[in-house]
Parts: sequence; structure tokens; C-alpha cells
Amino acid sequence: MIPLLASGVTASNAWAAGPAAIQIHARHKTGAVTIRGVASHVGSKGFTLQTTTHGTYVVNDAPPTQVVEKGRTGHLIVAEGNHVGVRGYVQGRTIRAIQVRLYPVAPKQISIRGTIASVSGNQVRVHTASGFTTIMVTGSTVLQTSGGILRVSDLRVNDRVEARVVPSGQGIVAVRIHVYRTKVTLRHVQVRGIVVATDARHVVVRQSGTTLSIALNSQTRYYSGATTASESLRVGEQVTVYACCAGHPLVAGSVHVRRSKSVVHLTELRGTVVALGSGSLRLDTPHAPTIHLQASTVFELGALRTSQSAVHLGDLVSVRGSVSGGEFRATRVHVFLASRRVSTIRGTVTVVSASSLQMTARGTTYSVACTSRTAIRLSGRQVPVQQIHPGDRARAVGRLRGNQLRATSVDVSRPTAKVVTVRGVLSAGGGGWLQVTRSSGAKDIVRFDSHTHITFQGRQIAGTSLFPGMKVVVRATRSGNELHASSVTAGAKLLSETGRLVAVTGSTMQLKRSSGATIRIDIPIGIVPRDGARPVALRQIGHGAYLHVSGYVLPTKTLRATSVSVLHPTISVRGILSWHGSSVSVLTTTGEQYNAVVGKNTVVVATHLDATLHPQDIPSGTMVLASGTVGISGSLAVQTLTVRLQSTTLRAKVESLQPSDLTVIVGAGAVHVRLNPSTAISQGSHTLAAGDIVVGDD
Repeated sequence: MIPLLASGVTASNAWAAGPAAIQIHARHKTGAVTIRGVASHVGSKGFTLQTTTHGTYVVNDAPPTQVVEKGRTGHLIVAEGNHVGVRGYVQGRTIRAIQVRLYPVAPKQISIRGTIASVSGNQVRVHTASGFTTIMVTGSTVLQTSGGILRVSDLRVNDRVEARVVPSGQGIVAVRIHVYRTKVTLRHVQVRGIVVATDARHVVVRQSGTTLSIALNSQTRYYSGATTASESLRVGEQVTVYACCAGHPLVAGSVHVRRSKSVVHLTELRGTVVALGSGSLRLDTPHAPTIHLQASTVFELGALRTSQSAVHLGDLVSVRGSVSGGEFRATRVHVFLASRRVSTIRGTVTVVSASSLQMTARGTTYSVACTSRTAIRLSGRQVPVQQIHPGDRARAVGRLRGNQLRATSVDVSRPTAKVVTVRGVLSAGGGGWLQVTRSSGAKDIVRFDSHTHITFQGRQIAGTSLFPGMKVVVRATRSGNELHASSVTAGAKLLSETGRLVAVTGSTMQLKRSSGATIRIDIPIGIVPRDGARPVALRQIGHGAYLHVSGYVLPTKTLRATSVSVLHPTISVRGILSWHGSSVSVLTTTGEQYNAVVGKNTVVVATHLDATLHPQDIPSGTMVLASGTVGISGSLAVQTLTVRLQSTTLRAKVESLQPSDLTVIVGAGAVHVRLNPSTAISQGSHTLAAGDIVVGDD
């Protein structure tokens, strides 16, 4: 084991490291160990190693101790504050170092926000909330703004900045500086006047009593009429200077000298290019819309000289020229770059025509012109404009002027229609539409077509077969305030009724049940009543006829008939017989009246009377039991008429005598008495024959 040497390091160094070196017990290792910490109190023969967990050690780094650092070569030394790892032999609180490894520590970055107070060389003085801070800009410092990368020379006083900096031995060094600037829209100006002073770098022009100084540079172009001129300007010349930019020091882009050799009245037109030809173009201006181009015509795109091919339809241009021979001939065509700006509109399609769309975006309506060059895509697929529907969502890109957009592309997405289910009662309908009333009272208009699947009671039917009162279930997609049905399922409660016809109004009848209650019957068009196998008209059925009706119950408790059959029931009714001339009726005890039909086949049965009677023998007001069949007219064809006649005893004198009857006088009136073969005639205890009676007998 090599003994640890402590030469050159005194005990006072250990005490200078602080109480931690005294309080932590010394460690003793027989072999070499590595301890990491921070170097302090660096001297010529050693330093103090301050650790976070093992206290403080005195390190002897005299030769042959090696000082190394990853990535660096040559003679290295330990500096105050270095992070190091010491490998060596420990004796108490002393380490005899074999090797000291340096660990570089990147300085911590901080942010500084403020306003630039001054810029001097590579030093930027920033005014912050706490005072002034000087920041050094190096070759590795990144200078940027929202518009791109800047140079140190681009920094201006009063710029708002945020700097990421690191402290160093040289001061505060900037890693990155971001400059916050509001983008300024530059506007070109036109200065027309007389040159009052000029040199190689400036020209002074008097315009309307105002003197303007305009800078000249190597990019400035000079024109004399329509031809390029030399760069020499003379005082007194009339010039037109196109410069940039308003609100800033003006720099001339071009200088046009107006020579007084020939007087040419130039006119300037401004408008949108609506047509282009090889030697002409058309503007949307009312005056001189057709402009003839010459070989000497100058074309400008912004500040750059260009050719006619750079002029496009829809460009906003300024045309200078003169009228010659009734034609407007252009000397200069200037295209405003602002008109080339591309705009995007996102909204909903409201109207579609053959060559344009109308879109609504944020409450504003835009007209979108579509040409043969416009790329129109529906869900990524190229389509013609006619396949776009109102209600589609669209994104149109192009050049916008006012509310007019000349589109270069239109991307359309069609929202998936939401399928809804509506349940309710069919309350109205017509050709291709239905009105469905829900239980809440809300009404929906439902459209249907030949593709709509309509079923009723499990059978497919036509839409015209639906009738109000049906319960329906509609599956449809909503479009605005209407529904477009894919299926309609209809149903109704089946019911059959039998009763007497008591009233008929148009195609509606009233049927009286046996219970005495009445029900309303609707006869739809196409339903023909039948009497057995024979069809009959509704007007042929008389009041009182018995009918059997089958159909569907409507919410109004009305029965919508699907079939009507005439019944011929055999019935017996008890009531009072009444004569009306030669016709007879029976009024039952329940208030029902039957028109009776009696004839020679009608059998009259009189109780307690062994005699043959005819219907005419029964007086009005007699209680009878009439049995027979009810016909289609509602009359009762009487087959048997059972009657119980009232018995009476008369004492009278014979007035006249016939073979089968006699007339007697009762009081002041005459009574006709019919004699039957079975009539018993007696006088006292003697039996007489009819011939034994004589006039005057008592």
C-alpha cells in the first residue's frame, strides 16, 4: 500500500472547509476509491473536495496526479467550482489523488424580457422591469422574429425582445433573442412633381407645394417616356417617382422623366382583368374597357419588370396610356401584388348554378366563380360543379374582391344525413307528402318518392293508399324543416260491425248496433257495397237495412270501411201496428220503427179466435208480433203476423143480414159482424144456424 502524502496541505485547510469536515467521521479504505464533489480553495498543491454525503476532504493533487476531461487533451488544471471525481487513497480526511476527472457543467439558461435601449457592436442593452441589462451577442446567437431570421444590424431601439441567456466569465451571453414586431403592410406611393435638387443618392421633388426627399439606389430604374433612360436627373424636369413605402423613408423603385418634346396626354385606368389577348386586354371599367398593347408597353409585377405572360385574369392592374385614333394604347401595365393574395372561405353552400356557387360564412354571403381551371373535389374526388348540393360544407380558395371569389379550388364535404324515427298519426297527406302528428302535438312534413318502402299491416302498398288516422312509424333523414322518408310503416286496428242503417250523408253512414249505440262509417272511394255476390250502389241501400261492415278504427272512433255487405236477417219484432193508407209500420217498444210489407202470403194468427184473418182486419194501435226478413230497402217482409184481439160483448138488433155477415145497431151506430163457419149461434139452449137469424132479432 502506498502511504498518503500530505505535503503542502496544512491542517488549517481542513478547518477552512467548515464544520462539516470536523463533524463527519473519517473513512479508511485499504484500496483506491473514487469520490465526487466540487473543488474549492484551489491552491498550487491541492484543493478542498466538498461532497454532498461524505463531508469535506483535503485533496493532494501534486504530481504524478493526472487531471483529465472527456473530449479534451493537453495540460488541464482544476479550477474553483469545478465538478470533479477524485480517485486516490483516503487517510482520515485526506486523499492522495491518483487521477482527477473534470465534469463540465452546462450553465443554466434564464429568460430576460424587455425593450432594446441601445445596440453597440455585439452588445445589446435591454431595459427590463428591474433595470438595464447588457447582453452579448455571439456568432452562435439565434436572432429571430415571426417573419424569419434577423441580423444584429436589424435590431432597432424600442424593439420588444425575449432573450435566453447564460452567465459566463465574459458577462451575460445570449443563446437566442426573439424580437416581437407587428407586421406592417407596406404601401407604394406615387410622387409626381418637379425635381428641385438631385445627387447620386437622393432626389428632391416638389409636389403640390410639398417637398419630398426620395432615396435612390442601385435598384432604381429610370425611364424617359416608354424607353429606358440614363441615371442622370436634371433640376426642373417633371418626373413621376414610384417609391416605397408610405409611413417610412421613401426609396425610389422607378423614376419616369416626362420630356416636353411632345405633349401626350396620359390617362391611368384601374380595374380587374376580365379578358386577355395577344395584343389587348379587357378591364371591368366602364370607360375604355378594351386596351391595346404595344411592343413598347412596359409590364410590371409589383416592383419587378415582367412581360405580358405574367398578367392573369382577375389581376387588379393600373394601366397608363393615351387615346389615339379612338383606341386606348397602353404604355405601362402595373399588376398590384395585393390582388394576387389568396383567400380562403369556409362555409355552407346555399345555391348552385352552372358556373358558380353561393356560400354563407359567418353570416356573410359570397359568390364563388368556378371556371374550367377550378379544381372541384367532393370528398377528395374530382367532380363537376353540378354535383355540389345546397347544404354541403365547402372550402373555396382563390382571389377575393369584395364578396366575389374567383376560385382556384373548391373542396366539398357532404355531412352524413342523420336518420331519425318519427312515430305518430297520419293527419294529412297529398301527392308525395304526409303530415305526421306526434303524441306531443308536434307536426312533421314527410316527403316520399318511388324509393320509399311503404307497408301497411305487413303488405307493401302505394303511398296513395295511406289515409288519415293511420298510426305510422317513419324512418327518414332531415333536410331543413322537412323529412325525406326511406320507409313508412302504417298500421290500424281492425274491427267488424253489424247493425241497422239509420243515416247516410255523402260517403258517410250511421250504423246502429243492437245495443242501441251508433257508429260512424266512412266509405272510401273504391269500396263498393255488395248484396250477396251482387255489387250495389250506396244509394240503393235503404234506411233500416242490416249491414255488416269491416274496416279500420280511426282515432275519431270512426270505422273506415274496407268491405260492406247487405244482410237479410229473419227477425221477430213486437210493437204497435199502424196503418198509413195502404202501407203499414210497426213501432217497437224500444222506439225502432219497421216499414212492414204484408201480402197474400202473410199469415195472420189471432190468439183465442178460431177464424181466418187478413192483415187489413187488424186495426191501427194493435200490439202485434211480426216475423219476417229485412231486405236491402230496410223494409220487413212479414211472413207471420201474430195478434191478440180484444174481446167485446154487444147486445144489438139485427139491421141487415148477409150469408156470411150481419149488421147490428148498437146505440145510435151500426156495427158490422163477420160470421165464420165455426161461429156458434144459439137461442136459449137451442143451437141455430146462420139462416135462422132474421132482421129485427135481438
